[in-house]
This record gives sequence, structure tokens and C-alpha cells, in this order.
Amino acid sequence: MGMLKGAHQPVVLVLTAAVAVLVLAAAGAAQSEFTAAATLQIAIHETGSENHPNSHSIGGVKFTVESLSAGVHLANIGSGAVLIFPNKGVPKVVDGEQQAPVTGSERLTSKNGELLFSFSGTSITVNGKLLPSGEFRGFDNERGTWKIDHGTGIYKGWKGGGRWAGNTDGTINSEWDGRVTH
Repeated sequence: MGMLKGAHQPVVLVLTAAVAVLVLAAAGAAQSEFTAAATLQIAIHETGSENHPNSHSIGGVKFTVESLSAGVHLANIGSGAVLIFPNKGVPKVVDGEQQAPVTGSERLTSKNGELLFSFSGTSITVNGKLLPSGEFRGFDNERGTWKIDHGTGIYKGWKGGGRWAGNTDGTINSEWDGRVTH
């Protein structure tokens, strides 16, 4: 009986090792699938004063990206500088309110990578006044949708988009909410 017991030990050891390898492989495959298909709810917060490096872009704005998905932790989603390339269309009156279509793209740059996305929406000038100097002053309330075009670094492979809203009056305060997969 001692000989039989000794003969089974290597077989049990080999079977235990094989089961451990299969469990680890399955866990690794599940982790890869989870990582590849993970969906995050995010919020991109932008704030800063409008700085026009040229007539086709707006700089001087900073951003932060937060994950709003419970249970998903990314060490640092990012923060950095924003460059906005807006195109404001011809205003039209809708139900007595002057509205202008707005489209464009944004480039968010951080030490962790770049995120580029496009947007479209509506801009409404609020409390617009013509000053004695001839300057028109007011602030714009804007809202619409956005979609990721490309990402590098930690944003590489991100797909998705959502809705945005913001106000500008010489300063920019915007929030871009949405879902991304990575």
C-alpha cells in the first residue's frame, strides 16, 4: 500500500499543477477581455480664460478627466492643456431665440497622452448687449454632442462620446460627459 500511495503522489501533483495553470490562464483571458471591453462613464472638465493663439483656435484652457464608473480604478486618467478649433455657423432665430450652430474639434494634451475629439451643437448668446464703443458683449451658452476621433498614450484605443454643455464669457467652463470603451 505504501508503494501505491507513493505512486499516486506525482500524478496528484501533476494534476494539481495542470488545474492551477488552467485556472490562471482562464483568469488571464477573462482579465484581457474585461480590459479590452471595459466601459467607463467619464466627465471631462474644462476651465480657463480664452486665449486665441490664432484666429482659428482657442488655448489657455485646462482640463481634468474623471472616471465616474463605480469600481473601476485608473491611476491617473489625465489633466493638462486644451486646444479648441471651433467653427461657429450663421445664427438663425428659433422660436424667437437667436441660435448658431457650432462644430469643431479639441485636442487634450497631458503627460499621459493626447485625446482628440470632434463636437457639434448649438450656441446661444445670453444677455448680449451692444456697448457704446460698438463692441457686442454677452456670454455664450453652448451644448451638443461629442465623439472621440483618436487617442495616444493612456487614451489609445478609447472609443465613444457623449453630451457636453458650457458657458463662455471670456472664460470657458465646459463639461463633456459620456461613455468610453477601451
